[in-house]
Parts: sequence; C-alpha cells; structure tokens
Amino acid sequence: MSAAGTRPFAYAVAPLGVRLMVGFALTGCAVMPCAGQEADHTLDALVAATEQYINLISNIGSGLALADTSAVRRHMAQLALLLPDEVKEQVTGGDLDRMSEAALYRPGAGAILAQWWSRQDPLPASPVNERLLEHVQRVQYAEAHFASANRPTGLDDRGEVYIRYGRPERELTVRFDEPEFTDKLYKFGMVLNQSNFPDNVFWRYGHIDGTAQFLFLEENGEYRIAGTTELLPRALRAGFTPQIRGQRRAEMALAAMRTIYRQLAAEDPVFLERYSEVDNYLADHEAPGRVAARVLGESFRRIVLDQDDDTELQPGGSERPASEVVQSVITSSKVKDDLMAYQRDLLMPATYTEVHRTLPPLPVAVRPARFLDTDGSTRTELYWSTEPGALRKKDLDEDYVLQVTAVQMDSSYMRRSVTNRLIQVTGLPRGRDAVIPPQMDIVRGDTAAYHVALQWDLHRVVRDSLGQAALGKRLRVGARYVDSLTPLNGSGTALEMSDLKPVMIWSAVEMVGESEPYPYRQVGADVPLGLYFEIYNLRYDEDDYTRYGVTYRIARRAGGDSEQAPTSVTSIHVGTRAMQNQEVLLDLTDWQRAGPVTVHVTVYDQTAQRGVTRSIDFELF
Repeated sequence: MSAAGTRPFAYAVAPLGVRLMVGFALTGCAVMPCAGQEADHTLDALVAATEQYINLISNIGSGLALADTSAVRRHMAQLALLLPDEVKEQVTGGDLDRMSEAALYRPGAGAILAQWWSRQDPLPASPVNERLLEHVQRVQYAEAHFASANRPTGLDDRGEVYIRYGRPERELTVRFDEPEFTDKLYKFGMVLNQSNFPDNVFWRYGHIDGTAQFLFLEENGEYRIAGTTELLPRALRAGFTPQIRGQRRAEMALAAMRTIYRQLAAEDPVFLERYSEVDNYLADHEAPGRVAARVLGESFRRIVLDQDDDTELQPGGSERPASEVVQSVITSSKVKDDLMAYQRDLLMPATYTEVHRTLPPLPVAVRPARFLDTDGSTRTELYWSTEPGALRKKDLDEDYVLQVTAVQMDSSYMRRSVTNRLIQVTGLPRGRDAVIPPQMDIVRGDTAAYHVALQWDLHRVVRDSLGQAALGKRLRVGARYVDSLTPLNGSGTALEMSDLKPVMIWSAVEMVGESEPYPYRQVGADVPLGLYFEIYNLRYDEDDYTRYGVTYRIARRAGGDSEQAPTSVTSIHVGTRAMQNQEVLLDLTDWQRAGPVTVHVTVYDQTAQRGVTRSIDFELF
C-alpha cells in the first residue's frame, strides 16, 4: 500500500536486530549475520541494563532501602502494563500503576517479580532471557522518545503501547496538505491552515490481530489515544446550521473527513466504508471543473463568504443537506471508533513479544510425570512428540536434526543443569499427520521445589565432504515450561505415589512399564490408552504382606457433559514389596461424546489406612 505519510515503522530497527541476535546467535544457530564489534558493544550494554533492572526490582519488599524510589515507581507502573492480575495481587494490595510509596509493596514482592520474569523466557536454552531483554530495550526507547512528565509510567500513550507490543507493523501520519483538500479550504475562504489540524500518528499491528490499531493525537505536548473525529479542528466539529455559512462549514468538515478516511483506508479496509460514504456524497455535490483559484486574493474570498453567495453549492443526486450528513457521519464514526476500541481491548493480548516472529513455531505435545528414585530424590520424566502435521510443511525438507535442550531450575529459576541431545529425523511416514515416535527426557535429583523447561530447535541437515550429517539452518523453534513442581515425599515413611504416565497398551503381553508413552492431550475413545504409575512406602501387615486398593474414576471436567455419570471401579491387591507398579487399560468406549475428561486414581493402603490420589486430563474426540 502507498499513502502520503505512510512507511514501515522505523523506530529502534538497529536495536531490534541486536536483540534478535541475542535470541539466536547465543544458542549456536546462525540464523542471522554475525554482529560487528559495535553491535557487540550495544548488546553488552543491553545485557548490563537488564541486570540493573532486575537488581532494582528484586529489592522491592525486601526491607532494604531503595536507592532510587522514583525509578522503582516508574518501572513498576510500566510493568503493571504487562503483569496478570494474580501477580499484581501477590506484589501489592494497592494500585500497582499508581504506587507512591515503596512501603505498600508486600514482603517478597521483588522475588515474585524476578520469578515471573524468569517464566517469560521464551528460549530457555539460551543463556539470556530474550523477553526481558526485549522489555528493557522497549523501555529504553520509549523513555527516550515518548516521555511524559505527567504519567506514573513516565510515558505518553505511545510509550505505553510500545512497551506492550513493540514496534508497529505500519505507521501513518494523516496529512492535510493534499491539493484536493487544500482547494476546499481556499474555496470558501475558511481561516484554517495546517497548524489547525493536530499532529498525529497511526500505528497498526496487523501481525498481532486485525483489531490492533491505535490513533494518537498530540495535545499539550503529549500524545494520547484518540478517535478519528478528533482529527478535525474544533472549528469543524460544530456550527453546522441550516444557513449557507453552516452548510459550507459542514462541507469543509466532510472534505476533511474524506482526507482522513482515504489515508486510513489505505492502511486498514475497516475505514473504507466511512470513506466511501463521505466521498460519494461530496462527489454528488461538487461542481465539475469548479475549483477555487488559489491566486484569488484574501479580500475576494472574504467577500464571497460574507455575501453568503451560495453559487458554490451544487446539489447532486442526494438532497440531504451537508449539515445533516456531517452530523450523521461524525456520530456514526464515534460509535464505530468506540466499538473498535472495545474489540481491540477484548481481543488483543496484554503484551506481545517478537522473539519468535522470525521463525515459525514448532508445536510439541508434552506430558510430565514425577517418580521417586532410590535415593529419595524426585526424577521427572518428560514425554513429548511433535504435534501431527508439524513436520509436514512446504518449506521443510524430508530429513531434519532436532536439537533438544532440557533446563533444570531451582525454585528461584536458577539453573541447576542443562542437557542437550540431537535427534536425527529421517524417513518420516507418509501423510500430512506424520509424527516422530514419542521421546523421553529425564531430569533427576530434585528434593525441593523446582522447574523444568524444554526447547526444541529444528534444523536442516547439512553434510560435510565425508557425508557426515551436521546442524544446518534453524527452521523452527518450540519451548515449553513445566514449572512450579514439588518433589515427591522421599522420606520412606509415608505413602506416596508417582504421577500418572499415559501409555499405549498395544498388547496384553507387554511388560508393565515398557509401554510406549502417549504425550498428547487429545485421545479417541477407541484408542488403547492406559496409565502407568508407581506406589511407594506401602506398609506391611503382621503377615509381611502389603494390602492396598486402587480406585479408578473417570468424570467430565467442568464445562463438559454433566449428564454423563462418572465411571468408577476399585480393585484390591496383595503384594510382598513396599514399592509396587501398576498399569491399567482405560475403557473409554462409554465416553463417546467429545469433550474434556479427568481420570482420578486413588491408592489406599489398607494397613496404614492412608490414601493418595493423582489425576490426569484428556480431551476426547
């Protein structure tokens, strides 16, 4: 598209290139050209600024005196634009974006914020948090270009939108110097010029959502979000009387609106209807070949206006007066602007990151399950596979290398271990829904609250002169967090149970625990789906036997079919070991109707008279 004042958004282009290299180059993937020395210095400065930012907010609520309370309040007001309500509640009981005293923050608020930022890391395999780098970079740019001394964030509306969504896809300045429009201004001697129209900028984020657009107007040195009718000078918003002077004022307002909507329609077709309505009316009433000569003197134009000479008004196909039309257009435009703002607030996310924008996502299904190891620590098994169709795309080759990174973190999201492995994917089965066999990654040794993250980088296969395969260009990336995990009770004195591991039971002769994992949430009612789990610390009775019952219960989750009664069955077991493993085939044939279901498994130690329950969710189709 082309329109006067239109251009791709140019703000912060160079820093964004540096930021993207942080996300990609540091993971060993040469997706972009290497940065030069100057860019390296910029990156170093950005990383240093990020560390300062985290240090600043981490001390909130710690009881320590804050060195710069004004900076803390400003950064917290900016962060309030991104935080979900539950995190705001944990940080303070007050209004986070209008905080005036550091004492109002709850104890440990800084630690909560630092952990929240850790969870936002979109590429856990890299040594930096790309999303946090992006935020700090946006803050730096917004404070330099969109500052406001009158807002808690220190930013005007442009700056707050920029922090939330980054650079827009398109930027437009609505201009009022088009010859067709200026001819209208001269036509009746309206005492208006360019300075009467507000400075403005229109941002469009079409890559986020179709409703993602903002019009900003300058007012008292700052920019605020506004409606399209506010682009009209005050002299063209009222005074539309039935007299000739009022009709001419109305025609001037309509000409201005035609100029506005013609330029906006070039950016978003949603404005095309408004443009057509105004343009059609004016086309019916404009005299062919009658354009006021700009060479006429000011006195002549004033005489024409003062004499109320109506010779310039040439009624066409519509008999509605301009005063009636302009009031209708202004009213309907205000309603449409309000509706667009409502839809934007409803449909747009609270924030958006561009970290993944340069690479398509790799959809991966993941199921975690915790087990106890013999040393009493918790072992976490992560079963995963690519979603059906993820590896059958036009831009992908037949053979790939899948780099898998598992990151184990403590309760504060500090890294404990990072493991990497490569999977060569060759000979995919035919069909657009082809998937690789289920995979498993394991992290061990957890005895306190912990988090796990997985990242998958899909590469092309390249071969050297000897035909050896190696990593080529990265094609797709996926990441998943399995956070806020707690270890199983490894004391050896209390009844404990592993999580439920979904498996495919293809044959009755398979060994318990050797069945293939099933990592997906969706499952058909006719699929031979089973559950594997382990029971720990069963108590012996006086005859040195363990006696326990296992109850399986299938029920619809909230929002499902409440008319279908839960299915429940209990089996009694006698054993000779304190640790037992179980595998059961689920009968889902009675659950033909699609929807969400939850399977609850309860183990009850009859000797110790204690029970423990684990649950797992599925989506039937």
